[in-house]
Amino acid sequence: MAKEWFTVKECLALPGYPGTAPSVRERLNQLAKDKPDLIRKRKGSKAWEYHISLFPLYVRPWLLNEPVYGRAEEEAGTLPLEETWRFIFRQLTAEQKQRAISLFNSQGIGALLPAVISNDDVEC
Repeated sequence: MAKEWFTVKECLALPGYPGTAPSVRERLNQLAKDKPDLIRKRKGSKAWEYHISLFPLYVRPWLLNEPVYGRAEEEAGTLPLEETWRFIFRQLTAEQKQRAISLFNSQGIGALLPAVISNDDVEC
């Protein structure tokens, strides 16, 4: 049976999550705000546990240690470039995805990623 309950400490390295325990705890408590049955005190500990169903679908493979990307990337602690872009795109709402696609189609990559792409990088 797969593990169902996770502590803040176990969530520190999740993709798209903050890197500090207080920030992760705050995010998890926000997710559990209206779902008190999905948070519990860990037996014999001061730690709180959060049920896997609170987490977005994209995070669950990391929680369950299921393969998400290649071994070399896993050992290096990085995602392959293509998987990183998929991860970023999955973080957007449906409306944000549509706006991003529309902006890219009408004005190009420089308009979509102005903090990443400078005007010198864009070929006319």
